[in-house]
Amino acid sequence: MNIVCGILHSRMATFGVGLVLSLALALAVACSSDPETIVVEKEVVRTVEVPGETVVKEVVKTVEVEKPVVVEKEVVREVVKTVEVEKPIEVVREVVKTVEVEKPVEVIREVVKTVEVVKTVEVAAPEIMAYSESPALAQQVAAGLLPPVEERLPDEPWVIPTQEIGKYGGTLHRAYLGYSDIWNWLRLSRAPVARWTTDGAGAIPSAVKRWEISDGGKKFTFHMRKGMRWSDGEPVTMEDARFAWEDVIGNDEINPSPSPLVSVEGQLPEFEVVDDWTFSLTFHKPNYTFVKALPQAGFGWIRFFLPSHWAKQFHGDYADASSLTALMTADDLDTWPDLFDRHVNGYYREDVNQPTLHPWIMRGKWGDSRVVAERNPYFWAVDTAGNQLPYIDRLIYDLAENGEVIQLRAIAGELEVQGRHIKLTSYPTLQENRDKGDYSVKLWPEYGGSNVVLWFNQTWRGPEVEYFKNVDFRRALSVAVDRNTINEVSFLGVATPRNYMPSPGHPHHPGPQYDTLWTQYDPEMANQMLDAAGLGRKDSEGFRLMANGDRMSLSIIMFEGYADWADATEQVIADWEKVGIHATMRVGTRSNIGQEWQANEGMIYNHPMDTAGFTFAEAGPKTAFAYGLVSPLWREWFNSDGEEGVRPPDKIIEIHEQHEVGPTLPIEESNALAKSIYQYHAENQYGISLIGLRPEPFVVSNRIGNFPEEAFVFWPLRSPNNGFPETWFFRR
Repeated sequence: MNIVCGILHSRMATFGVGLVLSLALALAVACSSDPETIVVEKEVVRTVEVPGETVVKEVVKTVEVEKPVVVEKEVVREVVKTVEVEKPIEVVREVVKTVEVEKPVEVIREVVKTVEVVKTVEVAAPEIMAYSESPALAQQVAAGLLPPVEERLPDEPWVIPTQEIGKYGGTLHRAYLGYSDIWNWLRLSRAPVARWTTDGAGAIPSAVKRWEISDGGKKFTFHMRKGMRWSDGEPVTMEDARFAWEDVIGNDEINPSPSPLVSVEGQLPEFEVVDDWTFSLTFHKPNYTFVKALPQAGFGWIRFFLPSHWAKQFHGDYADASSLTALMTADDLDTWPDLFDRHVNGYYREDVNQPTLHPWIMRGKWGDSRVVAERNPYFWAVDTAGNQLPYIDRLIYDLAENGEVIQLRAIAGELEVQGRHIKLTSYPTLQENRDKGDYSVKLWPEYGGSNVVLWFNQTWRGPEVEYFKNVDFRRALSVAVDRNTINEVSFLGVATPRNYMPSPGHPHHPGPQYDTLWTQYDPEMANQMLDAAGLGRKDSEGFRLMANGDRMSLSIIMFEGYADWADATEQVIADWEKVGIHATMRVGTRSNIGQEWQANEGMIYNHPMDTAGFTFAEAGPKTAFAYGLVSPLWREWFNSDGEEGVRPPDKIIEIHEQHEVGPTLPIEESNALAKSIYQYHAENQYGISLIGLRPEPFVVSNRIGNFPEEAFVFWPLRSPNNGFPETWFFRR
């Protein structure tokens, strides 16, 4: 464990003020009115205030190290001042002395830095005199198969700064677990209107040039990139934006329940065309979290642009009736919304012919034994030297039988970049084989939340549900779990036993006492609470009996691919047995387990809390009871306006309403509201959280350039997309 802790120390120590702010600015715009929490490590305590409106605060907790060998060295940090567009960026250089110790520290120090950016800062893109392209595309241009690169790029391409100017060519190999593992693809190849910076400090424009916020946070005005094209060469026009918002997102037949990402209190914004390249979205109330939602859009219905020239053939308001009927017959469908859903919403899995804005174009159907994606010749981004991105020619995804197969392929050096389905407990083995496999292992710390949470179905149809509803029963099973041992065995001791809270220091974090509330290991307390909950009688094997005389036997379900979930759950089952609770676990495919749970056929669901800190800026925040992790039938009740499902208790309805109003509140009020929601979750233990803040390993070939050494991993960041895969390249 010393080795792992030492590596984590060295990784986290490199995060500094210069990285957080200069990267956000260099990537074009830092847009966040809601402070984010970045976990770093440093040997100093200071507050740096610069003129303007950016304040950086650093709070450091240290541990004592016995007999350190001190070696002083000077490290230059850069602090970027917030400036207006027309002014040059001013850099303040500060020399900070750090210490190196003779051996790794056993305890990872908790260091929290909060970065507040209170206004959008735009940095002019470098002036590029000429554009270049890959040799393969240049050959197609010479053969008359493609227009010149200047005609394929927009007038103002997105300029992505890189660590190195890359080289063109190569095939990136990855592995996936089948049809339901679609995010294995969508986390690499994405094209939303905004992207997260590598460090998660803020959102920056990508598929649009910029945006402005006005009318007290109600109105968002977006400026398109003139000359941007779809992957089939057709221009992206205002009609693509209007069609997406008015005919798809705003169409009740296609989209009866607006996503919280693009709505406030269930109401969509008003779409307005300003001119040929500018449109606005105006909400009925301020939407203070909309900027944080922008990078999460870009799939399904939640797309600001749709290829209207292609998609209208499936839309009932545009397509000829006879043509629609023929298409529905061919697909064995009864309605045109179902047809539209299959071909437009089901892109990459149902109809790979859909034109896209993504850096790579899928050429095979997702779920096949091998899927190939090729470079989009019309991708609208370049590096600072004017080279059209992406650098890598193609991606290949090979279907794997299970996660173990993926890890074996990674160890063998067959996968150039793979983090998904690589478990942390494999870290020592990965390190041992890195020279043989010619790869490195990068550890990205997690942004917040919890990796393993056991959710008790509050509408389970069985006698167990009466106990699930008892908060003391849930608390008892929580304190019956030895999280410290689970951390050592399944997470190499580098994760944190905790509830599913935001990271310490995050403005939504309710306080350190809630991190560990009801997480202490106390089997004696658990036994007493279970006795008081009516489970005092036991059978001949020592297992507790319910009021009806049947053994209390719990069943935990989870989907495959995340081995540390199963490892941790096995230890939970052993701990529960010590207090007389019998439990089993079952692992299945992602789609089957998900369908089983949503059909209310699961008793306990093992699923992570990976939206903590994005409390009001996520399509399905898992602290919202409408998401369905606590009760699928409560979710059904919320989604049907009470016409179906089971009505939740009044307090649950109140919290659901708080989630709807949260985006409309000023930052101070929304932060306070978020804290109260997390407090409620910690107190009530609807989900028993085991481990959080776990670093995620990425196996990266030593031939790959521009893969970030340090970044944060989290679902709302769509990691590793915040590592900008378009800029990865093969050095050799």
